[in-house]
Amino acid sequence: MANHDDMSIGDLLKKSPKKSIFSTIGQLFKKKPLTLEKALKNPLKHTALDLSHQNLKELPETIGQFKNLRQLYLDNNQLTSLPDAIGDLPQLDLLTLRNNQLTSLPNTIGNLSTLTYIDLKSNQLTSLPDAIGKLTRLTNIDLDNNQLKTLPDSICSVTRVRSFNAANNQLTQLPELFGNMTQIQVLNLNHNQLIHLPESLGNLKETVVYFNISSNRLKTLPNTLHKVVFEDIYLDNNELESLGTLGQGGYRIDQLHLKGNPLLTIPEALSKRPGLSLHQ
Repeated sequence: MANHDDMSIGDLLKKSPKKSIFSTIGQLFKKKPLTLEKALKNPLKHTALDLSHQNLKELPETIGQFKNLRQLYLDNNQLTSLPDAIGDLPQLDLLTLRNNQLTSLPNTIGNLSTLTYIDLKSNQLTSLPDAIGKLTRLTNIDLDNNQLKTLPDSICSVTRVRSFNAANNQLTQLPELFGNMTQIQVLNLNHNQLIHLPESLGNLKETVVYFNISSNRLKTLPNTLHKVVFEDIYLDNNELESLGTLGQGGYRIDQLHLKGNPLLTIPEALSKRPGLSLHQ
């Protein structure tokens, strides 16, 4: 029987088709405690490595020896930086680093060409390297609760992203071509300092099920949002006086949250839209 340490989520689902997806995925986390020192005795054996909650202050260059690694968990440590060798993991698909003290990422992060999921929540990142734009297979990016003031223009090249979370940062603007990430379905930018949004957001092609721009400093919205299909939109606690063309395209909007704005009027086409739940 295969060891769960070296099984992918897909493998587990095939083995246990009748179990719920959450209980099945949970098996991935029932690993025996493993230190980096022990894992290095046979680095090519491991496809998943969980080094979370080990009080790591640094990650050695030897991490690059795990050439078959697909999943690397480094959550809840005390890491302030990553070694250049983090880019020497040619099969890495998932990298989680939440709840550390990272202030920057090495340029070699761009070498992780197979990466689809990166979690950097609750660190101290003030910027991202341009090399982030080389991670063109990414579908999930979590940057929540850092100290980012800007995003590099190169991030707009990561066009497969479906979930993008940069809530609780210090962003004042987004790259003008941010909407090139046309596959986004979940976008969370609440609690930043955004003054305006780029017109390119009108390029979003998929149904956006969660669009949260609450608690920013927006006074206007892009005139292209009427082109997008939304489910839930959160615009609470901004400085909006109008909604621009939002809702004029006839596309579905299920929930619209507008509390804490000095809105003068709600467009009639929007307020009378069938099925819309308006919160103001």
